[in-house]
Amino acid sequence: MRVTLVIATISGGGPERVATNMANYWAASGWEVTILTTDFNGQTPCYDLDPRVTHLDLGGLSDSSTDSPVIDLLNDCSESERAVLQPEAIGILKLREAISRSRPEVVVSYLDLTNICTLLATRGLGLPVLVSEQCDPNQNFIGEEWEQLRRRLYAQASYVAVLTEESLDYFSSVPGIRSRIIPNAVTAPVFSNPDEMPRRDRKTLMAMGRLAHEKGFDLLLHAFALVAKKHADWTLEIWGEGPTRAYLESRIQKHGLAERALLPGFTSQPFDALRRADLFVLSSLDEGFPNVLLEAMACGVAVISFDCPSGPRHIVRSGVDGVLVPPGDAQALAEALDRAMGDEAARNRLAANAPDVLKRFSLEKVMGMWEELILDCTRLVNKVILARKASQAIDVVEAPLTLSPDHQSLLSGLLKTWSIGIYVGESPLRLLPAPGIENPVLTQSNVSDVPVSFVADPFMIRADDAWYMFFEAKNAFTRKGEIGMAMSQNGFDWSYCQIVLAEPFHLSYPYVFEYAGDYYMIPETLQANHIRLYRAASFPFEWIHCADLIDGTFADSSVFRFDDRWWMFACSSPFAHDVLRLFFADSLPGPWSEHPHSPLIRDNPRIARPAGRVVVFNDRVIRYAQDCYPRYGTQVRAFEISELTTTSYQERESEGSPVLRPGSDWNGQGMHHIDPQLNPDGKWIACVDGRFSPAVN
Repeated sequence: MRVTLVIATISGGGPERVATNMANYWAASGWEVTILTTDFNGQTPCYDLDPRVTHLDLGGLSDSSTDSPVIDLLNDCSESERAVLQPEAIGILKLREAISRSRPEVVVSYLDLTNICTLLATRGLGLPVLVSEQCDPNQNFIGEEWEQLRRRLYAQASYVAVLTEESLDYFSSVPGIRSRIIPNAVTAPVFSNPDEMPRRDRKTLMAMGRLAHEKGFDLLLHAFALVAKKHADWTLEIWGEGPTRAYLESRIQKHGLAERALLPGFTSQPFDALRRADLFVLSSLDEGFPNVLLEAMACGVAVISFDCPSGPRHIVRSGVDGVLVPPGDAQALAEALDRAMGDEAARNRLAANAPDVLKRFSLEKVMGMWEELILDCTRLVNKVILARKASQAIDVVEAPLTLSPDHQSLLSGLLKTWSIGIYVGESPLRLLPAPGIENPVLTQSNVSDVPVSFVADPFMIRADDAWYMFFEAKNAFTRKGEIGMAMSQNGFDWSYCQIVLAEPFHLSYPYVFEYAGDYYMIPETLQANHIRLYRAASFPFEWIHCADLIDGTFADSSVFRFDDRWWMFACSSPFAHDVLRLFFADSLPGPWSEHPHSPLIRDNPRIARPAGRVVVFNDRVIRYAQDCYPRYGTQVRAFEISELTTTSYQERESEGSPVLRPGSDWNGQGMHHIDPQLNPDGKWIACVDGRFSPAVN
């Protein structure tokens, strides 16, 4: 795979470290990696690049000749947009030439203004382009004209990679933008002198970052001044360089901290500094997904952080591995510092849990998410290629022969798609394809009212002597899931009806059930930041939102009733698939409480994410789990719950698990969902889904 990364500079900073780590990881994996810097100007890199990475700075290129696709786009801009772009025009043309020279199969760009220029530079080249937003766009104002350009041009990107749900929400309202959450990764600490133990003659409170207003170091100095006399054996170190150094030096003098607060400057070896810290503090007013917070925790340091609008709250589990305090509140920060600096046992307890970030945000896990996104980016471009070939009546199987071997393998992924089949059996743990029918019974081609790329996550319910199936239908235009519905008289022959539920956010996993004469649905609504309950106003076609059950970002929420109480499994790591939580309530609307043993599962993508309806029969409770190794949606495993109360939980994997495995045809690439239903004759029928991929020669 040939990948070209575009970033302004690699002379220090969080996004620069991210780009360097990604380049080094892919180079070590055998990829051909080029980094293009647009504003480096011959500076020395602050981070080590793998020697196999090609680094090219645009300052070394001569001016490029006029390139009509870019010039045409500039001509299409408003007068105010042209005003901000004209100083960048030569650089954009140089960038276009450099990208073309690097012959990439995919382009990855970092940071807002560079992303806009990259999208202009690649216009008309037919390349997959992925842009990475490393800041929270809700807080990072780039100017009205640049913002207009961002909203217009980001729709041309194959995908926009964002760091948090808050950033995802920002772009979800912009038509045509496809976005996905990928957090920053953290690498295991590497020290210059691993055998050298840090000095402990004084206790060190440490902060690190660019010396700029948004980092809130003036608030940190104020907070430290409030507690410095009480904790005379503590020193504050703020590592970094930037435009507010002189101002911060004046604040140190004003607070009388000349001997207690230090500004050592920038370090390219942050782990060497962080290992000396007894307590780390992040005082930022806004963040994307702060690398330095991850790195401090990776070093086993207790952390205190402002709970700014995004970033730290997705990293720090307050009270477990750190402490979150109200953003911008120097008094609250001082109180948190006072407690932590005065309680070594509490610091040690937080510090012991902090290195969990090495599992939660491991480089391998996060880079797997990037590679999956790159695969999807390439699919989008290949769809255009296939459409053009089809319009020219050329056999699409021959099309990959004009592409590289890597593109051939990616093109084979293009044809992978989810569809729905029917299984039957004597037990919900032993189900096989229904004899006499041809699976799949529903595919994307059956959906007639909107164009969809696949159908998946089916749930069935029997009502009025008929079967009704609800499923995710992925809208090919909006890239968001909607809920489709099909009907059957016998459970085997299905007729598609229509889309019955669509929202501004993505929907999937439509867990439908009946209770007390009403029909309910709990679809996956993670982009809404709630587990939402819907009720049928007119079954099966009209559904209304009637309650928010649990706040937070959860995937595949699976509700069931047992022992006169409601229970719900949910995956709280929807992109890593490795954490399972359990909630319970006395009534369906709630309030819902988390089980004391929850999370039941951590760091195990093989058994955590729910895979369909929880089956309760003959006092037995069976939950199904997606096995997401080595990739998402590989197979389905079953677990029988042997003990379930509000204070206890026990389960064991069922005999014969996994209950669904990939086949050789329509489900040859994986299966990840099952909804078994007990028929009146005592036999079981289930709707399942599978992923299909024909061979591409």
